[in-house]
Amino acid sequence: GLSPARVTALSIVASQPDINQASLARQLGISGPTALKLVDALEEAGLVRRLHVASDRRRYALALTSSGSDRMDQARTQLDAYERRLSQALSADERQQLIQLLERIAR
Repeated sequence: GLSPARVTALSIVASQPDINQASLARQLGISGPTALKLVDALEEAGLVRRLHVASDRRRYALALTSSGSDRMDQARTQLDAYERRLSQALSADERQQLIQLLERIAR
């Protein structure tokens, strides 16, 4: 039930504890107002929470809730199964080559 953008946002928050909304927006390549809507939706769904930053009352850090962490685990399991199905016709060497080529494109 999560869009790819929301899964990506959750993944970034999960891998970068205490990331702020501006950094999340930069990493996703979206505007601040769009990131605000995205974080609002994730917070409303109970997947992310905003934490006050002690050194700056105007800023918030983002963290996964326990539900958000569970959802990320489910998404990873589904993604792993999907990747296995896609690559079942490839040898281990071919799969590694594909991963390397995709990583090069992503840069």
